[in-house]
Amino acid sequence: MGSIRPIIYWMAESPPCRTLYAVTKLLGIDCEWKVLDLSQKEHMKSDFLTINPFHCVPTMVESDGFKLWESRVICKYLIESRNIETALYPKDLKKRAIIDRCLHFDLGTLYRALADVVYDAFYVGKPNLAKLPRLEEVLQMMEDNLAKTNSNYLAQSDEPTLADISTYFSLSILEIVSEFDLAKYFKLFSWKQRMNEFIKSIDDGTFATGQANIIAFAKKMMDQHKA
Repeated sequence: MGSIRPIIYWMAESPPCRTLYAVTKLLGIDCEWKVLDLSQKEHMKSDFLTINPFHCVPTMVESDGFKLWESRVICKYLIESRNIETALYPKDLKKRAIIDRCLHFDLGTLYRALADVVYDAFYVGKPNLAKLPRLEEVLQMMEDNLAKTNSNYLAQSDEPTLADISTYFSLSILEIVSEFDLAKYFKLFSWKQRMNEFIKSIDDGTFATGQANIIAFAKKMMDQHKA
């Protein structure tokens, strides 16, 4: 088994980093957190590129030198490597399969659709609203699935799982798009309200600060492009 105190390179403004931070808090996993400021291109410095040539956060390094990146994979690795019994990612294979399905949807479908709309706020000064119909289609799929399964949580569970936490933080970047109102998706909005309370119950200030910072940075970039 790896070290019980892995090093995590991260920044609180990153939704995937906040996912990992939340999971480690919930599971009581002690980590050494090393901040990388992506806005200052610290992730492109040679010492970090030696660790992770894909230059992304979060990145984990165990005491034995084992390196891993991608937040969803790191979360599952920490649970498995430490043999933790948790409802976030239970040992029941069918329950895990549903959680994994939701995680794959979050990464491959939802986050892609979100990024296509939101990331232009940083690079060209405004969200790409031409891509909004695809995002609305994806959100409607989530809405329909919650209605069909009559579930309070994404993986048809009685309490939040890893899939809920990851998806919640993915959706947090939607706040950058002032033109969008999630409330029109009743089931999804209700789920988000439940997750708001769940995340607030474990927040030491990191989540709120990280979210406020990324919103402020997006506004700054949009204002600069207007000037």
